[in-house]
Amino acid sequence: MINHQIITSLLDLDWYKLTMGSFIHDYLGQAKLEVTFVLFDREKFDYDISRHALIEQLNATRALKFTRQELHYLRGFGMFNEEYLDFLSKLTLPEPFLHSDGTISVKGKWEEVTYWETLLMSIVNEMISLQHIPYDQMKDRRYLALQYVKFCEKIDMCESNGIKFSDFGTRRRASKAWQHCLIESLVEHKTQGFLGTSNVALAMEFGISPIGTMAHELFMVTTAPDINPKATNEICKKWNSCTRFPKILLTDTYTTPWFFNNIDEDIIRDACGFRWDSGDPDIFTDQVLAYLQERVINPKYYKIIYSDRMTAEKMVRLHKKYSPVIQTAFGWGTDLTNPNPTGLICKAMKVDEWGTVKLSDDPKKALGNKCDEYRQKLRI
Repeated sequence: MINHQIITSLLDLDWYKLTMGSFIHDYLGQAKLEVTFVLFDREKFDYDISRHALIEQLNATRALKFTRQELHYLRGFGMFNEEYLDFLSKLTLPEPFLHSDGTISVKGKWEEVTYWETLLMSIVNEMISLQHIPYDQMKDRRYLALQYVKFCEKIDMCESNGIKFSDFGTRRRASKAWQHCLIESLVEHKTQGFLGTSNVALAMEFGISPIGTMAHELFMVTTAPDINPKATNEICKKWNSCTRFPKILLTDTYTTPWFFNNIDEDIIRDACGFRWDSGDPDIFTDQVLAYLQERVINPKYYKIIYSDRMTAEKMVRLHKKYSPVIQTAFGWGTDLTNPNPTGLICKAMKVDEWGTVKLSDDPKKALGNKCDEYRQKLRI
């Protein structure tokens, strides 16, 4: 039974939701598009969450506002203009809708609805976890110690191998209390190679760096009416032009081979790295290196952030293999923050009357009803 409010701050989300939120608000003409996010489980498993309890959690989250202290914290980065901060100060999240099949949808203006993505994931994942683990135990260090030993072993492996990693586990965490415990431990022990967290509230609390890049959402929404290379190039070029954002490119929305075959070379030269999020990391890295080397671009000036289902063992292997030729870093998500993860995902699935598509480098992660149509059109 859930007897506490899960989300108590609108900063309890991923950093990229704010950098992308600013980008959507300030630089894209589509900020007013009506976008529908849908939370669902790929495995179609019924978690039997109390509908009443879930509605209470969603309503409590909708009632939240960004506080003066939180807005002051964001202002301190010098990367969010006053117009955007004023927009955040007045933001009311659109109302979600619970469907009989267990999915949750929320529709609204893109610049407003986008923040629900990781909030919904965090709420539902914690409710699932606490069906099996009482909240008092989840807060109790004696209970957390059961998983903490394994956590320490993983961290020791990373430190001894020179791994640079960030916590990317907010959306699929077992609970806010567990993620807080992990970050507190990493900070207190001054863990070598720990770069920061995607969770903005925790970054603020512990005085560490909020970390994030870009997400598939940018491409899925802006190309929903008509997928074409020009639209993808325009998004990447605009993103790179915002010097306040990390110039890390996400390549797999419509597959990495298609991305490299259609991206303007100037965009790659202006970037500082790439994020791997699907498919085979070795194939992806070989594609990145081949693209750079064919154009006589030194790979050592670039970074690959590996972020799909990372474990300590995978990070060590990839770092040892590729760090001699390109910089490596890791977004460590579900394996870090939830020993019993779900298959939940939340994506922008509709833009006005158009459905969105993500093809991915892993066909199992493809989304949308028009995947075959897109593959034909893009000749994939």
